[in-house]
Amino acid sequence: MVAGAFYRRPRIEAVVVVIAASDTQWRALPIANHPKLRVTIGGADRAASVRAGLALLHQQALAEAQCNWRELGVGTRCGAPLLTRSDLSDLIAAVQNEPAGGLLATPLADTLKQADSEQYVVRTIARRGLWRALTPQMFRFAILQRALEQAFAAGLEVTDDASAIEALGLKPRLVVGRADNLKITVPEDLDSAARILATRT
Repeated sequence: MVAGAFYRRPRIEAVVVVIAASDTQWRALPIANHPKLRVTIGGADRAASVRAGLALLHQQALAEAQCNWRELGVGTRCGAPLLTRSDLSDLIAAVQNEPAGGLLATPLADTLKQADSEQYVVRTIARRGLWRALTPQMFRFAILQRALEQAFAAGLEVTDDASAIEALGLKPRLVVGRADNLKITVPEDLDSAARILATRT
């Protein structure tokens, strides 16, 4: 579980796990009672789930000025079980002095095609300078909370935390991560993740 990469780090005080209201499996997991873990119910989408996690942190007074960095993984709709400790360490080291924070990402290697409504190619998109966002992303608590609240109030669709930060006019730093840091978003991703994990043992 991706939470393990976080709660094992001595400097991380707490990890918020955001679950669905209908979740019936979390409490049965051995990790559920770890003292560093906090649990809250998520929202209808990723941004709402992150907002719920931030609200819990705020309520529990974990957003003090001296510890205002919060490393945020994912909400209820996606997970990153393949995050390595080295990638997490690289991210923390790279963005700890960045005012806008940053995220793990990998440069795109594939040729990109834009399609029309009938799935015919309209054009080829140059991939130079394009990156695939990975998990986790790391931003200062107050900035991320403000970014998400403003995006919500404006009705903006934010597909990741970085896009909310960008909407404030800030520029998150990209930190190169492993390309096999797969997110779990659809059932098929579980099989892919299992194959990748098998190669690491």
